[in-house]
Amino acid sequence: MRGTVALVNLRSLSGSLSLVWAITSCGPVRLGELDVRPGDASQSDSSFDRTAPADSASDVLREAAVECPATGAELRGVVTAPNGLDPIPGAVVYLARTRPAVQPAGVSCDTCELPPNVLGYAVSNTQGMFVMPRGVSESGAFFLVVQKGRFRRVTEVNVQSCMGQAFTAQTTRLPGTRAEGEIPNILVASGTTAAQADRPRTDDWAYDDIARVIRRLGITEFDRSEPCRLATTGTSVANSSCPFGGILANRTSLDRYNIVVAPCGALGFNRSWQVLGAPANAAIATNMRGWLQAGGRLYTSDTAYGLLAHAHPSAATFAGGSTVRSDGKDPANVGAGGSPSMPRTYSGRIADMGLRDWLADRGALAMDGSIQLGGFISPWVAIDSVPSTTRTLVTADVEWFTAASGMMTSAGSRPLTITSDVREGGGCGRVVYSSYEVDNRDSMSSSPLTPQERVLEYLLFELGGCLVTPG
Repeated sequence: MRGTVALVNLRSLSGSLSLVWAITSCGPVRLGELDVRPGDASQSDSSFDRTAPADSASDVLREAAVECPATGAELRGVVTAPNGLDPIPGAVVYLARTRPAVQPAGVSCDTCELPPNVLGYAVSNTQGMFVMPRGVSESGAFFLVVQKGRFRRVTEVNVQSCMGQAFTAQTTRLPGTRAEGEIPNILVASGTTAAQADRPRTDDWAYDDIARVIRRLGITEFDRSEPCRLATTGTSVANSSCPFGGILANRTSLDRYNIVVAPCGALGFNRSWQVLGAPANAAIATNMRGWLQAGGRLYTSDTAYGLLAHAHPSAATFAGGSTVRSDGKDPANVGAGGSPSMPRTYSGRIADMGLRDWLADRGALAMDGSIQLGGFISPWVAIDSVPSTTRTLVTADVEWFTAASGMMTSAGSRPLTITSDVREGGGCGRVVYSSYEVDNRDSMSSSPLTPQERVLEYLLFELGGCLVTPG
């Protein structure tokens, strides 16, 4: 096995897969997929699962990647978000002889190619911890690379052959600006400026003000665009007339971005499906579809579901059918909630093991393992069902209003947060959708993140993770 190492990919947002890197002696390598559980956070000597079969890819990696004797000491550290506080699972850490090439700008299929001269590698667990067992067999100045998708920090470090070393928190913190390292180009529909980020919100846009959460994660370099407030007036409105819609309607402008964050209200309250189906906005749906196929990553929520429904319709079947409601609102606006002054809370269930473990470590779950999700205001957009190709992350027993009678009724267990990889046309993009919002009307930069803000944090970093080469 000397000279070649198998390769394992973490299927983003799935706790059943672990991310490991491959090294070959003859050129760059790409990710592939194998079912290997990530290492238990309680293990002190390895980030790999000791219970995996002896012939699993993780054992091959342990035996083939290092030449230090069994007495060699470990290289270890903890990967955190740019704020230096929150651990990041599934991050790849490796030592290379030369600095890796800069990632291409703009949207692309991120296949995670690695240089051929990697000396050692590891993957972070749910606590952000990583370990390179037995260290590396060479001494000298090398490049320590810490990467989660397009978030990548490269630091020159000195190591001693087969000697232990704990890397500093600064070298293993993901970058939040381009001065610190490489970050994805992110576009956020938000009415909040940087100057307003530390002040409580009092207007309607306090709900799902994701820009505030992103800044609290330490990501301070991204583009903010004013949402399409005028889209509430009906299907005749051209969303390209507002700043955010204008970017989406221009494919050249859209292709500058790796991640687009379109929270509730980004394309007008209650009518994003209706508006985006109008001829005046056909360019937005067409461009988003092509951008996702080219590798774009979309986060959207609640009433902005029209982007998902038009650009990647196979991801989910939304409630309510396709007939506009009698009050003129989109058909999927059937979820039962509360009022703006007294929003409703649902008790959610975490369906994804990786997310569940990470949230538990953050203290975001109740004693019974549920997550309290607040801020539901009637009506909110409900998902009816998802296909097997879509991964469900959070569910809850919810109530919604029936179209025929307008009466509130129990809908049973329904998906609330989903993710889907875009494979149509050989695509390599990814979407994340959430029916609930981030209610941060009263949040300050010093306030602890709420449980649903924690979900957003996890999803944001997983959203930008690499996919395998299509096909």
